Amino acid sequence: MSPRAVVELRWQRWRASKDAVNQDWLKAQLERVAEIAKEVDHDKQRTAMEEEEKKHDDYFRQDYEENNRFVSALAATHQAKVDAWKKSAQERLTRATRQINREVVERERRIFGVKRRHS
Repeated sequence: MSPRAVVELRWQRWRASKDAVNQDWLKAQLERVAEIAKEVDHDKQRTAMEEEEKKHDDYFRQDYEENNRFVSALAATHQAKVDAWKKSAQERLTRATRQINREVVERERRIFGVKRRHS
């Protein structure tokens, strides 16, 4: 075998070894990239989930506050109506009581003959 053929044969063996090593290295790198991509995807999903949870919490907090304002306004309106009704009922009761008292006094005057004093 000529020296050139020996060198070429060694070079071909070395190249085959290098290609095998490169192929293993490339496979390992691709696996690492795939794992990193999974982690990045997982982190993106986690971030998206946290943002959705925050939106969800904000929505329900705002809904709770809005409901409280509505219930407070409703209670205030109801209380105002109750107060107005109570005042009206007291006025009606006062008028009815005065009317009853006038009728009683008038009946007693007729029965007992008490005369009115005119001043």
